[in-house]
Amino acid sequence: MDEEKKVIKRSFNYTALILIVYTLLFSVFMGVSDMAVVSLMSVIHPEMSAESIMDFAYYSGHSLIAAAVGSVAAAFLCARQKPSFKSETKIDFKTIIWFFVLIEGLQVICSYAFAPVGYAVSMLGGSLDEAASLASDPSIYFSGIVYSVIVAPIAEELFCRGLLMKRLEPYGKGFAVIMSALLFGLIHFNIVQFLTTFVMGIVFGYIAQRYSLGAAVLLHMLNNLFVELMGNLVYVSDAAIVVYNIFMCVSFAFAVVMLVRNRDKLRMLWRENKPDGFAVKCFFASPVMLITILYFAFMTLLSITPA
Repeated sequence: MDEEKKVIKRSFNYTALILIVYTLLFSVFMGVSDMAVVSLMSVIHPEMSAESIMDFAYYSGHSLIAAAVGSVAAAFLCARQKPSFKSETKIDFKTIIWFFVLIEGLQVICSYAFAPVGYAVSMLGGSLDEAASLASDPSIYFSGIVYSVIVAPIAEELFCRGLLMKRLEPYGKGFAVIMSALLFGLIHFNIVQFLTTFVMGIVFGYIAQRYSLGAAVLLHMLNNLFVELMGNLVYVSDAAIVVYNIFMCVSFAFAVVMLVRNRDKLRMLWRENKPDGFAVKCFFASPVMLITILYFAFMTLLSITPA
């Protein structure tokens, strides 16, 4: 048993190291790309002020695209594995729409569930305005939209479901889905997003296991496209605000009804895939993994700013 525990912990620690490499390289690629964009813009548009150039570098998606592509590629090289898009079950158009509406409804439920935390933070003199803005504001530039709608869903699903979840699956499918979802929530470093990204990570993990990694990428893309589309339309059309509010109300009701109607199936799914206690204990007892999770949790808390 002791030898088995050592092997499992070693595997979890190595997974944590891959996560650290991904995070560090994301920051490095972001910094290098930002400097490249600033230098290039200074040459192409010498009439622009330094502040305007810095704002462009920050809000455009060029650096994020470079960081996502580079860090995910490096992570797979470290893991010495390739992503698999093998389809377990073909997903049809009706099922895609079903999951899309469910995902939007679950996000509304998560926002309501998080509300008491927001209230507590404000009572303690903190503010979540900046974190909420980073989580929900639409992109300003086209490159930002490309990152949000195409690059981010592909990169995040490849890394979180295609790599992290796959590495954890030998210790149980349910364990892999939940722990990869936890890491997915933490790597956003945003307390406002954490609960939503954790729940979305569980949904995307289920979709990747039940259907395919490609299906999870597609639904992630659709969600981000909807956020970008409605986020921009509500600023130019009052009708868009009405349509958005109606759709979110419908999605919320749909999600509640589906959760209640399928509660027995969900209980059975949980019983069949409940994470093994031994694996969970080893996961959080692995030193590198534990330190990584605590650090990510600390960085997430730092998204709370003074009021």
